[in-house]
Amino acid sequence: PKEFEQLIAEEANVKVVMWTEVIRDQAGRVIKEDGGIRVGLNTEITPELQKEGLVRELTRQIKDARKQAGLSPADIVEIIVVAQAPLLKSALREFNAPLKKAVIARSIKIVADPQEVQWSQDIEFGEHGKIWIGMSKL
Repeated sequence: PKEFEQLIAEEANVKVVMWTEVIRDQAGRVIKEDGGIRVGLNTEITPELQKEGLVRELTRQIKDARKQAGLSPADIVEIIVVAQAPLLKSALREFNAPLKKAVIARSIKIVADPQEVQWSQDIEFGEHGKIWIGMSKL
């Protein structure tokens, strides 16, 4: 049942729910069994999932920055990002449109050096290094 799959996917925070007769042990998979029900979970973190996680964290950081800057949801901004990590830059390019929508920005640009803006902050992104985010209200 599709409704069941959607509910399970949302509650377990997974992308795909599949029904199968057999679940095989393999690398990158956790399997649990209880009451005759066997469940397998693929725990492999793909580059695509890493990018989605980075964009989610960046979205959270920018929303927090908007709040710190005293901006309202009606305020549209331009955002400039200085990042060195290839995966982070790729994520910013690939998810630019949904990120702009989520943080209410007209544009999000990746640049080589910090520029003059109304608000800026360095953010630590773990193994992806530090990034600089600049924001100006339009």
